[in-house]
Amino acid sequence: MPPKETIWVAEAHTIAKHRILRKYLGGWLPTLSSWNKRVLFIDGFAGPGEYAGGEEGSPIIALRTLLEHTYFNGMAGTEFVFIFIDERPDRIAYLEETALPKLGALPPNVRVLSSAERFDVEMTRILDGLEGAGHNLAPAFAFVDPFGFSDTPMGLIARILTHARSEVFVTVMLENINRFLAHPESKIAAHYDALFGDSGYRELIDIKEDRLDAIGNFYADQLRKHAEFVWSFRMQDEANRPIYDLFFATKHIDGLSKMKKAMWSVDAGGGRRFSDRHAGDVTLFDEQLDTKPLRKAMVERFSGQTVPYSTLERWVLVETDYHDSHIKTRTLRPLEDDGHAECVMPTGRSRYARSFPNDCSVRFA
Repeated sequence: MPPKETIWVAEAHTIAKHRILRKYLGGWLPTLSSWNKRVLFIDGFAGPGEYAGGEEGSPIIALRTLLEHTYFNGMAGTEFVFIFIDERPDRIAYLEETALPKLGALPPNVRVLSSAERFDVEMTRILDGLEGAGHNLAPAFAFVDPFGFSDTPMGLIARILTHARSEVFVTVMLENINRFLAHPESKIAAHYDALFGDSGYRELIDIKEDRLDAIGNFYADQLRKHAEFVWSFRMQDEANRPIYDLFFATKHIDGLSKMKKAMWSVDAGGGRRFSDRHAGDVTLFDEQLDTKPLRKAMVERFSGQTVPYSTLERWVLVETDYHDSHIKTRTLRPLEDDGHAECVMPTGRSRYARSFPNDCSVRFA
């Protein structure tokens, strides 16, 4: 159930979700600012900006990630616009009057706009205004983090993604959706039709096992109609039961790379899920990482072939749970030591590389 209070207690999975957000924005903001004069961060369910324990909410996290970035002075030529939307006027008031002032005066190239309105209503208004005037949405990252599933229609998500360099990071309450999937009430069915943008989800009703994953895969398939790359991350409670999934959608592989690294920062063992049960555990990335499955899959996939490193990198990013920083030292070097792979330079000569430069090819036994 969504909290009724203006501010509420932040759960462990919420903190983990915000860590992913912070990590991603730390790489996304300077990248976008390097060739764009305006960049947008859209928080569709912004909330009050902080939690009952004093933890910062997503609006403050996003702003602070920019303001305290080591490269911030180098981004002075870009205007950053932060749009915070929440249908609860009390939460927007708290954000404006209590949370935001703690950041102090904002630099002239940073603007904040807030709206006490439903996300779908306000975002539709913004897009109607821009598109009606013949304009495009500036490169945008839309963080869509609802408590339910009634105000995030696929049609609106798709509309955001039609604009160049725009990405979405959306929370989907798969557990709740699964619970009421076969509910006869037409109102819920109408919400599902809008959420998925396709009534094909009804074919999943009779699935007895792994229906939750089937629903998630169906939602991802709908996103892929509008974005080339889609990746998901699951949040679980203390009993390791699913709470919701986070879906990231982008047209750009560099965005996929940055998001997968951000997800691995909260799941050093696999990069795909976080459980409240392990919230207090201290983990070290190097100790957790096991690339044996990646090595095995890579040898099987490319056996007898010589492939450019760029092809290998793309395969790892798109087809496996690993990301590009797992490839060279953790995967190719052990394969080279075992005689399963060798580095081939542009001259055509092979060498014992130990580093595998980006312009090389990899020959698999």
